[in-house]
Amino acid sequence: PKNKAIVEYAAKVRKTFSRTTPTVTQLCTQELQYEPDNYHIDLNTLPKKQFNVDLEFDAVVVIKIQRPGYLQFQNTNDLGGVELFYQLGDKFMPFYRMSVNGNVAQQKLRLMPGPYKAIFFENAGKPNARKKVKDFFIRSDTITEIYLQ
Repeated sequence: PKNKAIVEYAAKVRKTFSRTTPTVTQLCTQELQYEPDNYHIDLNTLPKKQFNVDLEFDAVVVIKIQRPGYLQFQNTNDLGGVELFYQLGDKFMPFYRMSVNGNVAQQKLRLMPGPYKAIFFENAGKPNARKKVKDFFIRSDTITEIYLQ
């Protein structure tokens, strides 16, 4: 699928222990009022950020997120699918699969800062295909260019 450019992040906010309260979608520039309670928040960053917040009467809670950076695969050859992993604690977790098809303009992705791994197959589609891992780091407001080989 083509990547849609996210103009503004949005959060899905719901009471943590309530099955009847609807989920609220809140743009990050909006200020909304909520009842005092515990809330689970999913932010549509890539990878997705999750928060748990206790709200009290007359409290204002600001959740700060880092400015994203960009991953740019420079390959002009077709590698097929590349699986991206982000660091969660001491493990790396899969979060996104993208096609590296040789069209450099389509091989750019906005990511939150941090360490990542790209896993792909060298000689994909051939009997001697080998799994390869490429480590990289995304910094805010920076394009990280990678050539997978």
